Amino acid sequence: MKTSVFWLLFFFPVFAGAEVDADADVEAEVEVVAFHYPPLIIAGHEQKGMIPELLKAAMKEMNMTLKLKLLPPKRAFKEFYEKDVLILSTFRILKSEKFRMLPVTKVHGAFFGTNKHSKIQRVAYNRGFTLLEKIIKAKSHEPFPVPHVKAAIKALEADRAQRIFASNLNLNYVMQHNFKELSKKLRMIEGPFYSDAAGLVGKKSQKETLLKIQKGLDKIRQKGRYQMVAKKYLDPYLGKFSLNDFLYQKLDLIKQEEAANAF
Repeated sequence: MKTSVFWLLFFFPVFAGAEVDADADVEAEVEVVAFHYPPLIIAGHEQKGMIPELLKAAMKEMNMTLKLKLLPPKRAFKEFYEKDVLILSTFRILKSEKFRMLPVTKVHGAFFGTNKHSKIQRVAYNRGFTLLEKIIKAKSHEPFPVPHVKAAIKALEADRAQRIFASNLNLNYVMQHNFKELSKKLRMIEGPFYSDAAGLVGKKSQKETLLKIQKGLDKIRQKGRYQMVAKKYLDPYLGKFSLNDFLYQKLDLIKQEEAANAF
C-alpha cells in the first residue's frame, strides 16, 4: 500500500503538468469587425472574400480562430474605435495615424463612366471617404456623396452624376453581379488617382496579435496560398490592371502614411 501511495504522489505532478500544457494549446479567438466590400469582404452566411479566407488560413497556422462580425461601415468603425477588436478595412479612411495595419491587398480608385457623358459636373463617391471628396474638388468637379457603389451606378444611369469615383475591384464586382448590361459600356476614364492598403488594422495594444497573424500569413505565402486565393477572388474584376498591381511582396506591418504608396 505504501508503495502505491508513493508512486501516485510521484506521478501526480507530471499529470498535472500535462493538463496545463493541454490548456496552452487551446485556440485563441480573435474578434474582428468588418463591412461588406466585395470581392475583398463579402457579406453572407459564410462570410467569404479574399481577406477573410486568407486570415482564416493564416490564423489556423498559428492555432488561432477568426471571429468575424460584419456590420454597416459606420457601426464597424465605432466598434473598432471604442472596443478591443480589430477591423478589416482600407487604411487611409481611418481617423488615427497611430494604428498599424497588416496589409493583405491594395485598392486603386479611379473615375469611371460611359461615353454618354462628355461634360462632367458631378462625381459620385462613397459617403465618408473624405480623401476622395478632396480629389474630386481638386479636379473642379462637384462631389456627389452616396451610401454605396450601387447607388453611385444608379445616379450615373439617372444622369444625377456623370462619373463614379470608386475602387475598380469593388465597382467591377457590383457591375458584374447587378448591372450586367451597363458593365459593357462602363469603363475607367481617368486614373487611378487614389491608392490604399486593405487588410487587418489594430491599435498599439493589439500589436502582438497582429505580429502573430503576420507569421501565419508568411507561412501560407510560402505554400503559395496567398497568390492562389488572390487570383480566385480578384481575377474576374481586374479590368485594366494586372494581379500584381494588388499583391504585396512583403506582408509586414505598415503605418498609415505608407498606405498611400500602395500603387
